[in-house]
Amino acid sequence: MINANIKDLIKSCLLPELKEDFDSALINKECFKSYYECLMIQLPGLFDWMHEQEKWLFSSKESDEEKQDIQGQLIILLSELSELSSFEAIYSWDSNSQLLTHAERFLNRFEIRMSPKAEGIILNYYEEKLHKDRWKRNLGAIHGFARYLEV
Repeated sequence: MINANIKDLIKSCLLPELKEDFDSALINKECFKSYYECLMIQLPGLFDWMHEQEKWLFSSKESDEEKQDIQGQLIILLSELSELSSFEAIYSWDSNSQLLTHAERFLNRFEIRMSPKAEGIILNYYEEKLHKDRWKRNLGAIHGFARYLEV
């Protein structure tokens, strides 16, 4: 049950899909105000959970499906957050740079421990979000995929 709540929390922290294609819409901070406010409340709790579960989350000994699913979703989120951090139309990280530091630190912990299942989850997510014209509404996936490729 806890893992289901964590998965929901991770999904709620992802940048939502735009209502219109980004090339035909004016993008500014007001469009993302409620998302950003929720993110500033939810991220500290998620990062606290990650810190508490660090041994389980980053251990290569256990490879249960639930853990790999959570790892895949976390990599997607952390890639998105670290790549979009300079996207000022969405984020105002100045006063929250500590959250960005935590996102980068956790993302770097996954570099050598990615399982094939977690990688499959990540690639399936990006395949769905970046398909045909759908990519024009998924700024998070566009920028997150670029960052994921760097990891």
